[in-house]
Amino acid sequence: MPIAKAQPILNDAFQVMFWGIREAKRIQLMAVDKPRVEIELAGNVVKSKPIIHMNKNSNFENPLTYIDVDLPEDVMYWPPIIIRCFDCRNFGREVSFQVMTCTQSQCLVIVIPSTIISSLCHQGAL
Repeated sequence: MPIAKAQPILNDAFQVMFWGIREAKRIQLMAVDKPRVEIELAGNVVKSKPIIHMNKNSNFENPLTYIDVDLPEDVMYWPPIIIRCFDCRNFGREVSFQVMTCTQSQCLVIVIPSTIISSLCHQGAL
């Protein structure tokens, strides 16, 4: 790729919040009991710790995680964000039960500065 067309790469830090999992359907005739989530962005993967008993408490214990990622400066060239959900079973098995992909057009909300959001809230747009 010519240097004139190459996008400048910036090192960004993203904060990921694992909140919880609700209404997971059965997988292979077994209920989801110990779910875990992993998020992939530009080849970097962040994994949550599994929820021990989803029926008792469906929220993650340590919800905040940080990830450092090298991304192009222009949002249109960002890679997709991939979210995978697993159920941790006996003997170290992990069964995937949900995969979601967030494309660049869906990720535009992430890069809106807080000053723009607060000004839109004051104008009544949000």
